[in-house]
Order: sequence, then C-alpha cells, then structure tokens
Amino acid sequence: MSAPVDVLAVLDEVIHDREFSETVCTLREARAAVAELIEAANRAAIAACRGDGSHSGTIRNADLDALRAALARIGGAA
Repeated sequence: MSAPVDVLAVLDEVIHDREFSETVCTLREARAAVAELIEAANRAAIAACRGDGSHSGTIRNADLDALRAALARIGGAA
C-alpha cells in the first residue's frame, strides 16, 4: 500500500498555482467532487462502525444514497 495522500490539499495547491482559466474551473469542480466523496464515505464508515470498532452497524439509506451520488460524480464519463 502506498503512503496516504491529502488529495484535497494537492488539488488546492495546483489550483492556487495556476492562473484563472477553464482548467482551474474544472479543477475546482473536481476538488468539490472529491470532497463530497470523502465526506460521504466517512459518514457511511462511521455509521457502519459500532462503538467497539466492529463493522456491524446500520447505514442509513440517506448516507448510502449520498455515497452512491458522490461515487457517480467522481466516475464522471468513465
């Protein structure tokens, strides 16, 4: 497994280092999509874990819907 990467920080750095252009707008949209995916995945992971760290909790449909939507957005044209 490779080392952890703060994807949002990397995207912020790239966006900050570029002049305003269509590419920067696209990068901002990509960053927002990644942030949504991270947030949705974290909510689902927290819901799935019980207090003892096991993974037999219940995930709310709303959390699963948010995760599916975020994954679909990240998938884009793939």
